[in-house]
Amino acid sequence: MTGSNASMLSRELGTHLTGRFLRYELFPFSFREFIAYKHRKLSADGIFTTTERAMIAGLFQDYLLQGGIPIYLKTREDLYIKQLYESILYKDVLVRNKLTNEKELLQLVYFLASNVAKPTTNKSLAGIVGVKNPTTIRNYLEFVENTYLIYQITKFDFSLKAQLINPKKTYFVDNALILKLGFNFTQNSGRLLENLVFIELKRRSLEVYYHQGKGECDFVIRTGFNIDQAIQVCYTFDSDVTKQREINGVLEAMQTYNLREGLILTSDYEEIITLGDHIINILPVWKWLL
Repeated sequence: MTGSNASMLSRELGTHLTGRFLRYELFPFSFREFIAYKHRKLSADGIFTTTERAMIAGLFQDYLLQGGIPIYLKTREDLYIKQLYESILYKDVLVRNKLTNEKELLQLVYFLASNVAKPTTNKSLAGIVGVKNPTTIRNYLEFVENTYLIYQITKFDFSLKAQLINPKKTYFVDNALILKLGFNFTQNSGRLLENLVFIELKRRSLEVYYHQGKGECDFVIRTGFNIDQAIQVCYTFDSDVTKQREINGVLEAMQTYNLREGLILTSDYEEIITLGDHIINILPVWKWLL
């Protein structure tokens, strides 16, 4: 991703990160890099004292809400996020693709930022934005995705044709962008957590889908021809009903793809659950990130 093919976002990150490329994509700070940026040190053996765990948990909450864009972390100026977003939209999308309907594109990104991780179709988005042809939405999404501002994943299906028409879920490259661009009248920590986990999966160069059957599993990971991981994300188990719903979702995916183990990531809970031949590991996200 060099020269004229580099997006505004990639150029911004490339200037202020270490220049590390991952499949030609640059990402904001990982959680480990965020901790280093905050001048905190972790135990080399990965065994943390109670004090260290409290420190890490506190830093993770900051990371969840502040994201990992270096300049924003340095300045904490919301204007910077706004200017970065406008540069991406106008220079890398509107001008480069010779688009004229600025309002449609702004409304589309605004809606996506306000509904991160929710399944949508081009047809439904066309109705929301006020576009007659869903193909126009498909083109807009492709243009924006080419800037690395957003990523889309589809429901996994063994049929390629079905995958192409299935609803897609949209994620943003950094949580700070979601909080500054979308309408979040309540702080939706669950969606932010899911977005953060997705970006980490992309950072690890994994091929990501979601599972939808009777229940839903947030992420399933494909390697070659097989699904070999099932990952559920839940900010907190605020009730037994919530916990059982999340367990059922990941268990359904495990049974569908013949997986012995599954993973549920939360903000603060840890447990190992055995259900017959299946094992579900429940971990705090910060521990999985490290």
